[in-house]
Amino acid sequence: MAIYLIKINVALMLLYGFYRLTVSRDTFFGLRRLTLWLIYAVALMVPALNLEYWVRDTPTMAGMANVYADTFYPVVVVKAQAPGITWIDMLLGIYWAGVAVLSLRLVWQLFSIIRLAVISRKQEVEDITVHLLRGEGSPFSFFRWVFMYPSTLEGKQLHEVMVHECTHVSGLHSLDTLFSELFSIACWFNPFAWLMKQEVRMNLEYLADESVLSDGNARKSYQYHLLGLAYRQPNESTKIANNFNLLPLKKRIKMMNKRRTSEIGKAKYLLFAPLAGVLLMVSNIESVAREIGEQIPEVAEVQQKAEQALNTDVAVSNPMAKEVIQVMNPAEAEEMEADKTAEAALIKAEEAKAEEAKAEEAKAEEAKAAAEAELTKAEETKVEEAKVVEQAKQAAEEKVKTKPQTDTTKKKKTWDCMPETMPQFPGGQLMLMKYLADNIKYSASAVKNKKEGRVIVTFIVQKNGSITHAKIVRSIDPELDAEALRVVKGMPKWTPGTQFGKPVSVKYTLPVKFSLQKDATPGKKK
Repeated sequence: MAIYLIKINVALMLLYGFYRLTVSRDTFFGLRRLTLWLIYAVALMVPALNLEYWVRDTPTMAGMANVYADTFYPVVVVKAQAPGITWIDMLLGIYWAGVAVLSLRLVWQLFSIIRLAVISRKQEVEDITVHLLRGEGSPFSFFRWVFMYPSTLEGKQLHEVMVHECTHVSGLHSLDTLFSELFSIACWFNPFAWLMKQEVRMNLEYLADESVLSDGNARKSYQYHLLGLAYRQPNESTKIANNFNLLPLKKRIKMMNKRRTSEIGKAKYLLFAPLAGVLLMVSNIESVAREIGEQIPEVAEVQQKAEQALNTDVAVSNPMAKEVIQVMNPAEAEEMEADKTAEAALIKAEEAKAEEAKAEEAKAEEAKAAAEAELTKAEETKVEEAKVVEQAKQAAEEKVKTKPQTDTTKKKKTWDCMPETMPQFPGGQLMLMKYLADNIKYSASAVKNKKEGRVIVTFIVQKNGSITHAKIVRSIDPELDAEALRVVKGMPKWTPGTQFGKPVSVKYTLPVKFSLQKDATPGKKK
């Protein structure tokens, strides 16, 4: 939800800024109303419209998503989650509190208008049913309801007010007002949402003022009437309605006196289409790239298992002890249980220490045996290579005697530099991240000992796509090093790199980052 809100507000800021720069001074009030509605619609659609399949299937878009992923998610990060309230939870709590307060305010305003419509007297004015206000109040309308105090208005002034408010009623301007109010509540933390609401209200007043002038009323006379009603401030509970003199009169009078915009200026509104397309494309590229980050494994489950293993109590089955405790007084039984618990804990600690020492000794023996085996294998390999070379030399000498040498020996080459085409994991970068996320495990002892850091693994992708010569070039911990090597060696065959159009062996470097959250405390019961 947080990502959805962020995308909505970013789109709203960009679209509103473009609106203010291009068309906010035009006199195409009807077209501006439609544009404001489209800004709201595009802002809501950009994060909701899913075109990720198109991004993945289009090479250019997929490349941009991979670049984004490589930039913001260059390594695999394994984190141990800790329980408790995060700062994100606190921000969401503040957000919902603001939404609740503003929603209650809106409900109160709607209730006040409905109540006023029910209890007020009605009167026919120019064949329109009008709800009479008590005392001198500012005229306003809400959907089909028109509120005013006719006795305080002169004949011509009354007619102008009626035309103004009837324009709001017939054009369903209250729908615009209500929607902008709801949007500003949902995005109350964004000042651009409030600016949009103000722009919507102001444009509706421009439409109503234009309707009054089109009805044949004198411009200056109408402006003087507006100034005469300016002192009548609307009730706080009715500000959601279309008030006759709610918004700044200076802007309205200035717009009435402005020269009409040329028809060619309507072409500017077409520029919103490519802007909306760019926002939609960027949103989906970000979603595809973010999917890589979301696939980074969380080790909350591993941590939980480790904590369970570390915190498992020693279960002592001794029926005789139970029977003895039953006949003891509570104090003696409690003391005996405490002694037994301490003794069991001591035994457990000694056993764990002995097992750890045994495991380290076994690991050292295995490493020594592996090293000796590797050395023996290397010596045997050298002997076999020498034999092969000698046989090849003899065969070549015999061949020279009978036939001129025409073949050349091609040496294998591993490309340490950048080849024409880099090797690729099956399915691309996204599938590589998914493979690592699914297979890398954070050991319980590493979580307990708070081991973290970045392991860098190098390996060679052979011509047939197989992985060989995997080794650690940057180590942080034997267990984590071994885990990184295990996962790398178990990878499926890659698509090999190419040079001059032919497959070549390429050396590849892969960083793997292991990190624990600062507040994660293994061994602590939840």
